[in-house]
Amino acid sequence: MFDREIHFRSMLAFLLVVLVMGGILRFILPARDFIIATLLPPYVGTVRIWESGAAALSRINGDSTVESTVVSLGARVAELEARHRLDTQLLEQFYSVPNSKDAIPARIIDTRADATGNQAALTYDIGADVQVGDLIVNQGILIGIIERAGKGIATLAYTFAPLNERSATLISQNTSVILYGKGGGFYGAEILREVQISEGDILVDSERQDIVIGEIVSIDQSPARPFSEALIRAPITISTLYEVLILPHDR
Repeated sequence: MFDREIHFRSMLAFLLVVLVMGGILRFILPARDFIIATLLPPYVGTVRIWESGAAALSRINGDSTVESTVVSLGARVAELEARHRLDTQLLEQFYSVPNSKDAIPARIIDTRADATGNQAALTYDIGADVQVGDLIVNQGILIGIIERAGKGIATLAYTFAPLNERSATLISQNTSVILYGKGGGFYGAEILREVQISEGDILVDSERQDIVIGEIVSIDQSPARPFSEALIRAPITISTLYEVLILPHDR
């Protein structure tokens, strides 16, 4: 027998859920650009989930703000996919480190081994000769340096962690540049104005130029300053790091 009271309660519960979800979405919309901006290529699927959810809610309550969010997220998906293709081309052009005979295979077991997220923990063959100062790379991209080493386990410090510095070479001008870590796979650099730079320029490690550090993604120039401020991005995603290589240093 059809129970109208139960049916009414079900409909009321559904409407309450819709209203609550609408309120939550409206609350987080101001922060959405910041959140989505931190998503790199492996998370394109997550962005699509956001897009689908926003579209569904828009159909339910006819909210034009949500509809504009759908358009914004769709554009971001396209941007991320284009970024991923450029990263792939970059790796194909400079990827040579895995051919190194002295490379030691390792696996990241914790991408955030400290409270600040500036360190990671990794494991490797217990008989491998791993020492403090050895470099860590992933698909030819510099990730970090061994900070502490034990038997089969070590801690690495990300080279792009805040306050860290690294000497790099700007390939297009064959010029040395000092990079300072900004966190999250990004570096900053102050480059003299007379040095011609452009977005997309590649920087490699000064000590081992078969290792890519990153590419320039933005440039800030002011007539009042004698240098250009460049933002350099390593084409990696920290949260998905797993298989890496340890490159013995100074031996």
